[in-house]
Amino acid sequence: LDLLESWKFKIEKDVATFLFTGLLFDSGFFQFKKTNAESFKKAARLIELGADKDNIIQKTTFNEEHRSMIIKKILYKNLVVDFSNRFAYSILSIDGLRRNKISTTEHNSISPADEIKKLSGVDFVFVITEVKRKSVFNVSLRSHNLNFDVAKIANGLGGAGHQMAAGANVKAKSFGEVVKMVLDCV
Repeated sequence: LDLLESWKFKIEKDVATFLFTGLLFDSGFFQFKKTNAESFKKAARLIELGADKDNIIQKTTFNEEHRSMIIKKILYKNLVVDFSNRFAYSILSIDGLRRNKISTTEHNSISPADEIKKLSGVDFVFVITEVKRKSVFNVSLRSHNLNFDVAKIANGLGGAGHQMAAGANVKAKSFGEVVKMVLDCV
């Protein structure tokens, strides 16, 4: 937005809508720690320029596919919560996805860890997704505690990320082994 305006580029409604969409998702719907007053000023400016806020929100929050709901069902069914140690996790196995008629690539339609990060009473959550049967697993970590850095856990697993969202791919023989690896990093 700043660059286009400095060039005196006439920002049409479509461009404003694309920029607003980027801002909305890059800020996690204005939830991420680095979201500040400037983020909201830019959002307001883009709405003034014609960004179709209502349509974007309608299409991104009230347009969920059935398969996403099935994946959430699996996530919640497999949810393990440890309130005393302030974490929770869930798993997505290849067999579990197939039993529910979800292909192993369709689980990418949602961010599973973002779904369970909403749980109160924990500092962080993680989802372990089986990538290759009984040998490779993806660990997706999320925090909603601004003082808990999941990137440190991901780094310990050979991955990377940000304070609030990080991940790693690990080799292991079982989900239990992956859980132990994560907790050893903590």
